[in-house]
Amino acid sequence: MAVFVLLGCASPRPAPEPTRGRLSNEQLLAPIIDSRDRIRACHERLLQENPSLRGMVTVQFVIGREGRVEDSRVLQDASGDRRLGACVAGEVASIRFPEPEGGPVKVEFPFHFSAPEDDQAEP
Repeated sequence: MAVFVLLGCASPRPAPEPTRGRLSNEQLLAPIIDSRDRIRACHERLLQENPSLRGMVTVQFVIGREGRVEDSRVLQDASGDRRLGACVAGEVASIRFPEPEGGPVKVEFPFHFSAPEDDQAEP
């Protein structure tokens, strides 16, 4: 079974465009954790073609005033398969967040995927 790990704390990062809103880490993490099965499915589908597929995909997205993701894109993909990043960014785009306080929020969030053989490594 492949492992999908949420890394770090997603924190809004300052951006040149008007994204001055705020959400707490809990408000950012809870909807992502609730969507983890759909995000994990992106990886699991591609594992059928490439059983050693692994790596980190960082997605940048903007949470709009009503909590809808207005923009979701792959910022960095170290998996070697662009389809993984595209799928993850697409799933992130469908997540609903609480309404940010003060306006839109720009987020960079890393998702780490490991291959099944990583889970079976000898101690």
